[in-house]
Amino acid sequence: SISFLYEIARIFEVPVSYFYEGYNSGCYEQHRTGFNLLLIEDNIKDEVLIREAITDFPTKINIYSIREGDKASDFLRSLNQTTCLECVKPDLILLELKMSRANGIETLKTIKRDRQLHSTPVVLLTDSTNINDMESSYNCNASGLIVKAQTAEKLKEQMHNMLAYWTEVVSLPKKFASHH
Repeated sequence: SISFLYEIARIFEVPVSYFYEGYNSGCYEQHRTGFNLLLIEDNIKDEVLIREAITDFPTKINIYSIREGDKASDFLRSLNQTTCLECVKPDLILLELKMSRANGIETLKTIKRDRQLHSTPVVLLTDSTNINDMESSYNCNASGLIVKAQTAEKLKEQMHNMLAYWTEVVSLPKKFASHH
Protein backbone atom coordinates (compact mmCIF):
# COMPACT_ATOMS: atom_id res chain seq x y z
CA SER A 1 0.00 0.00 0.00
CA ILE A 2 1.10 3.57 -0.59
CA SER A 3 1.25 4.46 3.12
CA PHE A 4 3.79 1.68 3.67
CA LEU A 5 5.86 2.91 0.73
CA TYR A 6 5.97 6.46 2.10
CA GLU A 7 6.94 5.17 5.53
CA ILE A 8 9.83 3.13 4.08
CA ALA A 9 11.00 6.15 2.04
CA ARG A 10 10.94 8.28 5.20
CA ILE A 11 12.94 5.70 7.19
CA PHE A 12 15.62 5.35 4.49
CA GLU A 13 15.53 9.09 3.73
CA VAL A 14 15.12 8.54 -0.01
CA PRO A 15 12.53 9.97 -2.37
CA VAL A 16 9.44 7.83 -2.83
CA SER A 17 10.13 7.75 -6.55
CA TYR A 18 13.20 5.64 -5.74
CA PHE A 19 10.81 2.70 -5.32
CA TYR A 20 8.98 3.18 -8.61
CA GLU A 21 9.62 0.54 -11.24
CA GLY A 22 12.09 1.91 -13.76
CA TYR A 23 13.15 4.68 -11.34
CA ASN A 24 14.78 7.75 -12.81
CA SER A 25 15.11 11.24 -11.43
CA GLY A 26 12.26 12.50 -13.64
CA CYS A 27 9.83 9.93 -12.26
CA TYR A 28 8.20 12.35 -9.82
CA GLU A 29 7.36 14.71 -12.67
CA GLN A 30 5.52 11.88 -14.42
CA HIS A 31 3.21 11.50 -11.42
CA ARG A 32 2.59 15.23 -11.28
CA THR A 33 1.08 14.97 -14.75
CA GLY A 34 -2.30 13.39 -15.14
CA PHE A 35 -4.90 13.25 -12.43
CA ASN A 36 -3.92 11.91 -9.00
CA LEU A 37 -6.59 9.80 -7.33
CA LEU A 38 -6.23 8.48 -3.80
CA LEU A 39 -8.45 5.46 -3.18
CA ILE A 40 -9.04 4.58 0.47
CA GLU A 41 -10.76 1.20 0.33
CA ASP A 42 -10.26 -1.70 2.72
CA ASN A 43 -11.98 -4.32 0.56
CA ILE A 44 -9.45 -5.65 -1.96
CA LYS A 45 -12.19 -6.95 -4.26
CA ASP A 46 -13.79 -3.51 -4.43
CA GLU A 47 -10.38 -1.91 -4.98
CA VAL A 48 -9.70 -4.22 -7.93
CA LEU A 49 -13.15 -3.54 -9.41
CA ILE A 50 -12.66 0.22 -9.09
CA ARG A 51 -9.17 0.05 -10.62
CA GLU A 52 -10.49 -2.04 -13.52
CA ALA A 53 -13.37 0.38 -14.02
CA ILE A 54 -10.92 3.28 -14.34
CA THR A 55 -8.27 1.65 -16.57
CA ASP A 56 -9.70 2.80 -19.89
CA PHE A 57 -10.76 6.27 -18.78
CA PRO A 58 -9.48 8.72 -21.46
CA THR A 59 -7.57 11.00 -19.05
CA LYS A 60 -4.40 9.63 -17.43
CA ILE A 61 -5.32 8.68 -13.85
CA ASN A 62 -2.57 7.91 -11.32
CA ILE A 63 -4.26 5.73 -8.70
CA TYR A 64 -2.78 5.43 -5.22
CA SER A 65 -4.37 3.08 -2.69
CA ILE A 66 -4.54 2.79 1.04
CA ARG A 67 -6.28 -0.34 2.27
CA GLU A 68 -6.46 0.44 5.96
CA GLY A 69 -8.61 3.35 6.97
CA ASP A 70 -6.71 4.00 10.18
CA LYS A 71 -3.49 4.39 8.14
CA ALA A 72 -5.15 6.88 5.78
CA SER A 73 -5.14 9.67 8.35
CA ASP A 74 -1.45 9.07 9.11
CA PHE A 75 -0.58 9.11 5.43
CA LEU A 76 -2.59 12.26 4.77
CA ARG A 77 -0.90 14.03 7.68
CA SER A 78 2.49 13.02 6.23
CA LEU A 79 1.72 15.01 3.07
CA ASN A 80 2.33 18.19 5.09
CA GLN A 81 5.73 17.17 6.44
CA THR A 82 8.81 18.70 4.91
CA THR A 83 10.36 15.21 4.68
CA CYS A 84 7.62 14.29 2.25
CA LEU A 85 8.69 16.57 -0.60
CA GLU A 86 7.96 13.95 -3.24
CA CYS A 87 4.54 13.00 -1.91
CA VAL A 88 1.92 13.55 -4.55
CA LYS A 89 -1.06 15.48 -3.27
CA PRO A 90 -4.26 13.87 -4.51
CA ASP A 91 -6.55 15.80 -6.85
CA LEU A 92 -9.45 13.66 -5.64
CA ILE A 93 -9.95 11.24 -2.78
CA LEU A 94 -12.33 8.29 -3.06
CA LEU A 95 -13.10 7.15 0.48
CA GLU A 96 -15.02 4.05 1.51
CA LEU A 97 -17.63 5.03 4.08
CA LYS A 98 -17.76 1.71 5.96
CA MET A 99 -14.31 0.33 6.71
CA SER A 100 -13.46 -2.37 9.21
CA ARG A 101 -10.65 -0.51 11.00
CA ALA A 102 -11.77 3.09 10.65
CA ASN A 103 -14.87 5.14 10.11
CA GLY A 104 -15.01 6.92 6.77
CA ILE A 105 -16.79 9.90 8.36
CA GLU A 106 -13.95 10.31 10.89
CA THR A 107 -11.37 10.11 8.10
CA LEU A 108 -13.37 12.70 6.15
CA LYS A 109 -13.40 15.01 9.19
CA THR A 110 -9.62 14.63 9.51
CA ILE A 111 -9.17 15.59 5.86
CA LYS A 112 -11.47 18.60 6.08
CA ARG A 113 -9.70 19.90 9.23
CA ASP A 114 -6.31 19.80 7.52
CA ARG A 115 -5.13 23.17 6.11
CA GLN A 116 -3.41 21.57 3.12
CA LEU A 117 -6.17 19.11 2.23
CA HIS A 118 -9.46 20.74 3.20
CA SER A 119 -10.12 21.90 -0.36
CA THR A 120 -9.36 18.46 -1.87
CA PRO A 121 -12.62 16.91 -3.08
CA VAL A 122 -13.60 13.77 -1.22
CA VAL A 123 -16.19 11.44 -2.72
CA LEU A 124 -17.47 8.76 -0.39
CA LEU A 125 -18.19 5.25 -1.65
CA THR A 126 -20.71 3.01 0.03
CA ASP A 127 -23.00 0.03 -0.38
CA SER A 128 -25.49 1.65 1.99
CA THR A 129 -28.58 3.60 1.04
CA ASN A 130 -29.08 4.68 4.66
CA ILE A 131 -30.27 8.30 4.72
CA ASN A 132 -28.33 8.97 7.95
CA ASP A 133 -25.07 7.93 6.25
CA MET A 134 -25.84 10.30 3.39
CA GLU A 135 -26.70 13.21 5.70
CA SER A 136 -23.60 12.64 7.83
CA SER A 137 -21.41 12.58 4.71
CA TYR A 138 -22.69 15.87 3.35
CA ASN A 139 -22.79 17.51 6.80
CA CYS A 140 -19.05 16.78 7.01
CA ASN A 141 -18.43 18.46 3.64
CA ALA A 142 -18.18 15.41 1.39
CA SER A 143 -18.00 16.46 -2.24
CA GLY A 144 -20.24 13.58 -3.19
CA LEU A 145 -21.47 10.13 -2.22
CA ILE A 146 -21.71 7.20 -4.62
CA VAL A 147 -23.73 4.12 -3.79
CA LYS A 148 -21.59 1.52 -5.54
CA ALA A 149 -23.31 -0.33 -8.38
CA GLN A 150 -23.64 -4.08 -8.04
CA THR A 151 -22.34 -4.94 -11.51
CA ALA A 152 -18.91 -4.25 -12.98
CA GLU A 153 -20.41 -2.53 -16.03
CA LYS A 154 -22.55 -0.16 -13.93
CA LEU A 155 -19.63 0.53 -11.57
CA LYS A 156 -17.47 1.40 -14.58
CA GLU A 157 -20.17 3.80 -15.78
CA GLN A 158 -20.34 5.42 -12.31
CA MET A 159 -16.55 5.81 -12.11
CA HIS A 160 -16.29 7.24 -15.63
CA ASN A 161 -19.12 9.73 -15.00
CA MET A 162 -17.58 10.78 -11.69
CA LEU A 163 -14.09 11.15 -13.19
CA ALA A 164 -15.43 13.06 -16.19
CA TYR A 165 -16.98 15.54 -13.78
CA TRP A 166 -13.78 16.01 -11.74
CA THR A 167 -11.37 16.04 -14.70
CA GLU A 168 -13.39 17.82 -17.42
CA VAL A 169 -16.22 19.84 -15.91
CA VAL A 170 -14.97 21.50 -12.72
CA SER A 171 -11.80 23.51 -12.21
CA LEU A 172 -9.64 22.19 -9.42
CA PRO A 173 -6.85 24.33 -7.94
CA LYS A 174 -4.04 22.46 -9.73
CA LYS A 175 -5.88 22.50 -13.05
CA PHE A 176 -6.84 26.15 -12.62
CA ALA A 177 -3.26 27.16 -11.80
CA SER A 178 -1.94 25.45 -14.93
CA HIS A 179 -4.30 27.51 -17.14
CA HIS A 180 -3.38 30.92 -15.69
